[in-house]
Amino acid sequence: MIGFRFKIVLFTNICIPSNSSNVDVVNNTWAGHTFAKITFIDEMQITTTIIAGENLPANRFINFYGYLCGSTDKVLGVTTDACNIGEPAKIVTHGIAIVELSSNIITAGEEIRASTDGKATISPLAFQNIINLDSGSAGSLIRVKI
Repeated sequence: MIGFRFKIVLFTNICIPSNSSNVDVVNNTWAGHTFAKITFIDEMQITTTIIAGENLPANRFINFYGYLCGSTDKVLGVTTDACNIGEPAKIVTHGIAIVELSSNIITAGEEIRASTDGKATISPLAFQNIINLDSGSAGSLIRVKI
C-alpha cells in the first residue's frame, strides 16, 4: 500500500470545510491567516477521466476499462454524467459519489459493490470497501463513500 502525505500552504485562496471554526468571512481570515478568497466546501472528491468503452449512464460504477462494472469487477469509480462510447467520462474515484441502487433495499452503513449493470447492491463479501451512506430501494440515488 502506498501512502501520500501532503502539506500545502497557499495564502492566496483556500477551500475549507463548511463546518470549520475560526473563520472570518468579512476579513477572509481563518485560523489566524489572511487569504484573498475563502471558499467553503461540503464534500471532497477526486476525479479522473476515462474513455468510455460503451454508452455510460450517469451514477453508475465503472471498471478500469471504461465499461459498466459487473458483479465481479473492481470499481474504478462512479460516473458523474452520462456519456457516449469513445468520449471521456468523468469518474469520481475517491470521496462521496452518487450511484443508482439496483433491486435491493439497503440501509446506511452497509458495504456495497456493483451489480451486473453498474448499479449498487449489497456486498456479501467485504472486498470493495465502498460504504453506503443512505438508505434506499430500487432505482433510488444514494451517496456512497469510495
